[in-house]
Amino acid sequence: MSKNRSYYRFIGWLLFLFFIPLANAQIQVKERPSDPKMAVNDFGYFLTEAERMTLELNLRNYYDSTTNEFVVITLDSLGAGNMVTDVAMAYAKAWKPGNAEKSNAIIFLLAKKERKIRIELGKGMEPYFSNDAIAKILEDYFVPVLKEGKYFNALLDGIEKIKQEIKTKSAIKN
Repeated sequence: MSKNRSYYRFIGWLLFLFFIPLANAQIQVKERPSDPKMAVNDFGYFLTEAERMTLELNLRNYYDSTTNEFVVITLDSLGAGNMVTDVAMAYAKAWKPGNAEKSNAIIFLLAKKERKIRIELGKGMEPYFSNDAIAKILEDYFVPVLKEGKYFNALLDGIEKIKQEIKTKSAIKN
């Protein structure tokens, strides 16, 4: 019995040591294009160049008038076994968008292969949106249009709805 117990303990340690590197695998975050930092980072090639530039100009103008930074990231895939929430957080931590003091950024992450979307809010944007409000915006403005394969329209409509909500709630607060 003692030999069996030692054998299983040994096998257990081998499995433990084998799986440690898998559990600590890092999410591969692409470098953010800079000079200037781009608001629209179409790594998944969802958009035409004209669509990307239209969205970029829209988001830059919004940033210039509010200092709220919206960042769009499209990916072909999240990577093997990665969850959309983890990937969005990895980009948020690596890129650190928004004003450091205000933490006023919103990241829109879309992954084509997994058909996933995530809206990640900076701490400064959280008072404007509950989890339910974000889920409703995704459900009403993003998902139906994304199902049609109209990525640009989904992004434009969804982002406009979020801008509208921020403006409405800012007016109420003041």
